[in-house]
Amino acid sequence: MADMANTEQISNNKADLWKEKLEKLSKLRDQSKKDNRLDVYAENEKRKENPKLQIRQERKRKEAEELLAEAKAEEKGEDFIRIKAYSWSAEDVEKWEERQKEKESRVDKGFT
Repeated sequence: MADMANTEQISNNKADLWKEKLEKLSKLRDQSKKDNRLDVYAENEKRKENPKLQIRQERKRKEAEELLAEAKAEEKGEDFIRIKAYSWSAEDVEKWEERQKEKESRVDKGFT
């Protein structure tokens, strides 16, 4: 009798362990579903966005910052072009001049 009661208790313990494990896995599955659904929604929203619009907004923001900096420089009585030129390195200037020379050489001089 004691063996039978002991066996039932062990089987009940195993059943309880399986039940707990099943509940954990079920919770994990539900959480994964929620996370996946959120990811799908985020991807869908990202797909709806127009990348050209973002580029356009970024360009406008940079232009606005430059105009603001120019206005501040004028307010202080400084030369904005000179201030802007300080941010350029000698290598940048040389590359720019080289590009301008190449561009000049490719220009069609007209009928000769």
